[in-house]
Amino acid sequence: MTGYPRNRYTIGAHFDGGGGVVAVNSKARLFITEDFLIEGWYLFADVSGSVVIDVWADTYLNYPATDADTITGGAEPALSGAITATSEALSAWTRKLDAFTALIFNIDSIATIKACDLYLVGSRR
Repeated sequence: MTGYPRNRYTIGAHFDGGGGVVAVNSKARLFITEDFLIEGWYLFADVSGSVVIDVWADTYLNYPATDADTITGGAEPALSGAITATSEALSAWTRKLDAFTALIFNIDSIATIKACDLYLVGSRR
């Protein structure tokens, strides 16, 4: 991934299986209070494995977001037999998030991984 200037920020989610593999449909929640433009993502795992994480977004007043509120356009962050992955290929994504948006990160599928982190990199807009 290309180097990001200083005005970039990360938001993200951590999943921990408590010693076992993280469960499918585990969720992490995050609330953003400023407009945010997503420019890429980084995914890290504790061991080589596979995971697909969807990202859902909705307004505070319409909380909670559901699968119908996905912002990934079918291009979910994923690992496949790896420990890290990253992408800036976000053409299918809804990249502009408004202030006071509630995000839910959802484990769609997972194998082997006991802990993982997904970070969205972007800028205030």
